[in-house]
Order: sequence, then structure tokens, then C-alpha cells
Amino acid sequence: MKRQLASLLVLALCAASPIKAASATFYDVPSSHWAYEDIQQAAGKGILQGTGTDQNGNRLFEPQSSLTTAQFITILVRGYYAGQAGSAGDGPWYAPYDQAAQNHGLYEGLPKVDLTATIPRYHMAVILQNILEDLGIALPSEEELESAAAKIGDWKSIPAEYQKAVSVVYASGIIGGMDENGTFAGESSVNRAQAAAIYTRLETYAEPYIQAAALDYKRQEMLKEINQQRQNAGLSPLRLDGRVCDYAQVRAQEITESFSHTRLNGEDYWTELGRMGIDYYPGGENIAAGNSTVQATMNQWMNSPGHKANILKEGIGGVGIGYVQAEGGYQHYWVQIFVP
Repeated sequence: MKRQLASLLVLALCAASPIKAASATFYDVPSSHWAYEDIQQAAGKGILQGTGTDQNGNRLFEPQSSLTTAQFITILVRGYYAGQAGSAGDGPWYAPYDQAAQNHGLYEGLPKVDLTATIPRYHMAVILQNILEDLGIALPSEEELESAAAKIGDWKSIPAEYQKAVSVVYASGIIGGMDENGTFAGESSVNRAQAAAIYTRLETYAEPYIQAAALDYKRQEMLKEINQQRQNAGLSPLRLDGRVCDYAQVRAQEITESFSHTRLNGEDYWTELGRMGIDYYPGGENIAAGNSTVQATMNQWMNSPGHKANILKEGIGGVGIGYVQAEGGYQHYWVQIFVP
């Protein structure tokens, strides 16, 4: 088994503290360029960099330049294994990125890799499938893979060893066809503009899984803190209730608009639990806003007699936890819902 848990944990922590992209404008990538937004996004995050300047000092990206395997691996390591590439030392500049890629099995299924050669689309597909698997991100279903294969114009000519990877990247929308027939053209090279587009599509596909991992990590961390407090008080531990977590997530979104135990439709929070067939007495709801960490939020609640009483209530056995990070207001919104 690959390092799925460690990778998702790192990404979950990154997702919890997003970094805003810096401005990145290139003279040879006008706003009319088909990949302008993708290049801006990737370069702004430091995933792809410029290639230098022209004689007038204008920054250049060289969108049509071919991409090497080393450059593609560097993109992925910067994006998903940040901090795992050390110094190149006496080796080539790409050596630490290559080592990180090897550590995560990104070359599995490929013949001998020439890092300095332009990367063919077949190899890119295999590497992308490997990174999805390494990160623990779900691949498209078999039905989706079969549907993708039927849309690829040159499917029958794709070597068997590449077919799974090609169908994965096609079905996930990460790499598409080269023409109206969906021709994959796996021996073709990839340029820097295409690489930027492929990276942003990878982000789009992976983001829901990464966000889910971030939320699950927060829930597990908070459950641990709750049960530590209950243990200190001589009380039995609580279980994390999946259905109540789903509802707590709804409530977390609602309190970004109205910070109240009364729902947006005027109902008490517990009314929906009754409709769901979930016992809600004894129980309670804690809400909080403003703190970004589990520890700070728990401290806030434990220093409030009413909230502390909910956490340490006898007769409860389950808890649902919700968290939403919003752009405005208090930014961080937390909900605990306790049930028997």
C-alpha cells in the first residue's frame, strides 16, 4: 500500500490553510491565450515558473516549449508533495524531485524513464494515475472507464500497458483528446501551456477528495479532544455518527449566514433530527466561529459553562461535527451536535 494516509494528511492540512496565488503575468501569454487562466493559476502558486525575460525585460513563459519528464515531475511534486524535495547537491537540478517521485511510486508501470527527454502523453497518463492512487483519490468507475475508452478515437492502437491509465485521465477530464475524434495521440509530446491546463484539471478532480480528507481530519481531531475531556470527567467516550455529521455540516453552512441555534427556516436545530428518525434527547448543539483550529475552538467551548455542559453531558453517546471555512464573516464556523 502506498503512502496514502500520509499524503492525504499533508494535503488536508494544506487545504485547511489555503495559500492565495500571487500575480503572475507573462509577456508571451496574453489574456486571449487559450490557457491564460491555467497558466496564471499554476504560475501564481509557484507550480510552474517563467523561463526568463526578453531583451526588454518582459517576463516570458514560452507556452509552446516542450515539457520534459523532469519538468512534469517537478510540477507534481511542488503541487502535492511540498517540502519533500530537498537540495540537489552535486546532482542535476531535478534530482530531489525525481527522488520524491520515486518515493511515491510515480514511475510504476513505466519502462526506463529518461528525465531529460520530452514526456509523451502515454507516460504522463501513467504518472497521473499513479499520483491519484498514491494520494488515495478515487479513480473513475469501471463504467466511466469503459465509456471513456469508447470516446477515444485511437483506442484500439493504444498499447495494452497504457490503456488503463489513458482511460483514467480521459474519464476524469484531466487529459482529453487531441481532435474532434478524441484521438489521444499518446506518443505526442506536451508543451508548457498544455501542462498548466493538465495541472489545473488535476486540481479540479482531486480537490473534492482533498477537502473531504481535511474535514475528516478535523472531525477525528475534535472527537479525540471531546473524549479526552469526557475521560477527565469520568464519562464514557462518544462515537462519531456519520448521519449526524452530515447534518452538522449543513448547520455549519447555515451559521455562516445566521449565527444561531435557530435554522434559516425558523425551526429549532433538533427538528430535522426528528425527521431523520434520530433521537435528540438528551442532546445539544454547540456552535462557534472565529477560531481556525480544533484546540482553540474546544478551549472556547470548555470555557463557556453551557457549551461545556453539552460536551460533558451524561446519557449521550454520539456526536456529529461540522466545519465550514467561509471567505467573509468570522471565516471559521464549527458545529457539534450531540445525540444519545
